Amino acid sequence: MRDLVIGVAVTAVVTLPLAVLGATAPLLRGDLGLGEAAFGGLVGLFFLSGALASIPAGPLSRVIGLRSMVVASCAVTLACLLFVSAFVGSWWPLAVCLLVAGVANSTGQVAVNQWLTQHRPVNRQGLAFGAKQAAVPLAVLSAGLLLPLVVVPHGWRAGYLAAALLSLAGLATVWWLTGRVARPPRAEGHRRALTLSRPVVTLSMVGVLGSAGGTCLSPFLVDYVTSRQVSIETAGLLLVLGAGTGIIARIFAGLAADRLHVGPLQIMRMLLGGGAVGIALFATGVAGGMWIPAVVLAFAGAWGWAGLLPLALARISPDDFAAGVGMIVMAQLAGAVIGPTLFGVLVESSGYPLAWSVLVGFVGTAALLTVVVDRQPALASS
Repeated sequence: MRDLVIGVAVTAVVTLPLAVLGATAPLLRGDLGLGEAAFGGLVGLFFLSGALASIPAGPLSRVIGLRSMVVASCAVTLACLLFVSAFVGSWWPLAVCLLVAGVANSTGQVAVNQWLTQHRPVNRQGLAFGAKQAAVPLAVLSAGLLLPLVVVPHGWRAGYLAAALLSLAGLATVWWLTGRVARPPRAEGHRRALTLSRPVVTLSMVGVLGSAGGTCLSPFLVDYVTSRQVSIETAGLLLVLGAGTGIIARIFAGLAADRLHVGPLQIMRMLLGGGAVGIALFATGVAGGMWIPAVVLAFAGAWGWAGLLPLALARISPDDFAAGVGMIVMAQLAGAVIGPTLFGVLVESSGYPLAWSVLVGFVGTAALLTVVVDRQPALASS
């Protein structure tokens, strides 16, 4: 249980800067004078710096140690949240903070993935990765709750300050728990260089496209909902609903991969297909009572698959996981750069319907690519 808490705490903390950015989008954009395209670019910047840092993060963790890496990533995130709350008055200091926070997000995710593979038996890693990835919507859920409780009455800066307090609690938890875990014995055997086999490359493409579609949900949902003449408080509640759905989907997806005779890619395929349907409802102009099923489908499907991606990699080649996890994280972060950046440009130039339609294409194609990967012998028995 201790390693599950570590995974959840690290992932939730390093995700908070982006989660709060999305929840405070309508107020922050108005105060700083940001259009949709510029806002999408800032979201992409967070993931771009992370993508660039993800590959060297794997080897770096072996040099400085996993505990140092996860603690440092949480501490840097805390500093970024405090800086935004106290000093940001224009777009460029915010951009700098998002660049730094993106590196902390990437290194923290890579390190905690390795932590879980070292401390969890293979037949229980599905739950571990599912719970760890559920921390992403947990951070979004927390940001959604901050919207009516803190941001609306006190402003977006207060929201960042509240998020900093949450990250401080997470940092303290990670510091304490990682210090109480014995270091696992060093694995025997020769460490091979990462081989870019067809399954690994195709799996990375699934990560790029799935992430390009799913990453846009959190930062743009509140802005989209309020553009449909819905109050910002209701928009915050819909964000909470979506985040809660994502948490449940990721945990149950991991449990299913552990306990059912279903491979991780089959589960990913079903989730991504459902996510495409939910996003398609956004594209058609959802209104009234359809908001709830659209949000549930979109978040459960377009977010629920993410914990299964490192699990699939671990089952392809566990000896190469320390090096390969950097590529998988980079693929997801690259998609997170492409998705929000393109989405913001499309919203500003053509409106939300076209932007959501493009995301349907991304997520649907990712679902189809899982068929290609699943036919490889290395995954057929997973």
